[in-house]
Amino acid sequence: MKTLLLFLALHPSDTTVKKQRAFSAGLEGAAAVSVGNQIVSVNVGGPNLRLKLSPKWAVGVCAVPSLFIYKGKAEPKLGLAPRLDYGKWLLQAPGFYMAKTEKWAWTFGLGYKFM
Repeated sequence: MKTLLLFLALHPSDTTVKKQRAFSAGLEGAAAVSVGNQIVSVNVGGPNLRLKLSPKWAVGVCAVPSLFIYKGKAEPKLGLAPRLDYGKWLLQAPGFYMAKTEKWAWTFGLGYKFM
């Protein structure tokens, strides 16, 4: 009897069980469009380092895999971008290295995070 009383005393009174979903699907990442001097790039979120300033605000730098369109010609390119996040929206300024001119081409754009 003492064992049963000890068990009841140690057993938590809240017996609610949280249901867990067996499967969940969704998009994770970000998509953005940025423009510059004769340049349009369609960007998707790549690896990034971010500093969360508050639940909604963050700043960081990211690698930006992009479809880079320059003077009407499209090619895949990887950019490097500083970025500012607010909630699900982001501002970024991707820079792309131009091998022919040995200079960086900068664009500025707006994106949306799917998380």
